[in-house]
Order: sequence, then structure tokens, then C-alpha cells
Amino acid sequence: MLDLIIDRIAGHTVTGDVGEFKGKRILVALWSYANADSLDALEILQFLAGLGAESGISVIGIHIAEYDFQKSSANLLKEIERQKLGFPVFQDTGNELWGLLNATSLPAYYLFDPSGMMVMEMNSNNEFQEFALTIANNLGVPFHTKMLNAGKVDQIYLGSLRGRNLNDLQKPVDGKISENTGTISGITLRGEWIQNPESIESAGKGGEITFKFWGYELLAVVRSMDADSATFEVENRVVQPRTLSSNLIQILKRKDKTSVSVKIKANKNIEIYSLIGR
Repeated sequence: MLDLIIDRIAGHTVTGDVGEFKGKRILVALWSYANADSLDALEILQFLAGLGAESGISVIGIHIAEYDFQKSSANLLKEIERQKLGFPVFQDTGNELWGLLNATSLPAYYLFDPSGMMVMEMNSNNEFQEFALTIANNLGVPFHTKMLNAGKVDQIYLGSLRGRNLNDLQKPVDGKISENTGTISGITLRGEWIQNPESIESAGKGGEITFKFWGYELLAVVRSMDADSATFEVENRVVQPRTLSSNLIQILKRKDKTSVSVKIKANKNIEIYSLIGR
């Protein structure tokens, strides 16, 4: 299988080269720059790639586009440069390698031995972190990284393809929870919104989206947003989101789980693809 992967991506990577990778131990990582867990693990991927010949492991990143805007190689290259990734990355636009590896979630990690046989599959960051720690301990190399998120992630898609009907979202909840998805509930839209296949987009004079959040970290996948595009409020206090990638923002992060009311006011045209709570 590894030969099929390398033959497919050789000469077609967005950055880096895999021409000399055959006959080596290879770690193939499926990731997405709009995926919170994927971004959490980039530091560890960088650590392993930086060990180079010392660890005997080479890293290949396979980028999976969760949204249409991620299919642009230019957008991906911008993110690779932003994150300063030092390993080859291939854009799996048609999800060909995703299917070949029978992947079901992001991120996912596959270790191949020099013969090309898959010897380990990791479908969580916990497993991946333990793997990296073992490599570091065997080499006597310091391994310093934050503990990665181990909790449940709830992702609410707002577009018509994977979300719900715009009319349902625009019904006032009058303080009651109209839907419950774990960490994010009672989503309500007011004002002028357009529902696209992958997102909701503010129109005209804009609008607002309100909901209840229970958890310790709240993120959103957005597009076409600058400092004046929207105002974010948590318990009626304005907060400044932290930018994690080109399209992923962190609205709040706290040490302990908390229950809060959240409001996003669209001041001009912005697109919101999904809300992520954990």
C-alpha cells in the first residue's frame, strides 16, 4: 500500500519531496487545517519530522479538504507556510488516499515499515502522543508538548449539505433549548442570513447568531473575516477570538468546563461554516 501512496503523490506534493522515501519507515498523517484536533497535533508531527534520520521515521502529510475553500493549493500552501511545516504535504482533493486508507475521521496516523507494510494505525491524538513519547524516550530526546485534547468534540455544521434548514435556525428559542448536541445548544439566527451548501453568510445589514455553550473550548470555522467583520460576545462581554489557522478561530478557552451564552454579531458579510465545542 505504501508504494501506491508514494507513487501517487511523488511529484505532486504542494511542498516537499517524497522521491527518496521508499524503503524507509514512513508515518503518513491525514490532517486538515480547519480541523481543531489536526492543528493540536502539528507540533508533534513537526517534532518527529525534525528528528530525521535519528528516529528512522519520515513524515508525509496528506491534507484532507473538509470544505471547498480548502481544495485550493494556494490556500493550503499559505497555511503550510503559516504553520512552518517541515515535511512534505500532498493535497488529497478527491479523497483518493482517504479511501485507500479506509479513513473514517481526522486526524489519523499510519506507520509503515521499510517493506511498505502498515504496522500501526492511530485514530486519536492520545495514541499519537504516546507513540511520539516512546520514540523520544528510546532516543533519549527531550519531548515537550502540551497534553492534547482527549475529550469529545461536537461540531455543528451550518450549511445545507451537512447542517439543518435555515428556517429552523431562525426560529426564536425564547430561552428554551431547541436542540441539544452536547456542548452547543439552542442555536438561533436573527437578521439577514443566506444559507449556502457549506456555510451561512450574513447579508444586507448583517445579523446575529446566539447559542448556549457548555465546555472549556469553543471554536468556529469561518471565511472572509477581518477585525471589523464580526463582534463576539460571551455572557454579554466582548471577546477577541484567537486565530489558530487561516479559517479556524478560538472564541474562548478556559481551564474548567463552564456554561455561557454566546453571541456572534455579523457587522458585514462573513461566512460561518461550523461551530466546534469541546
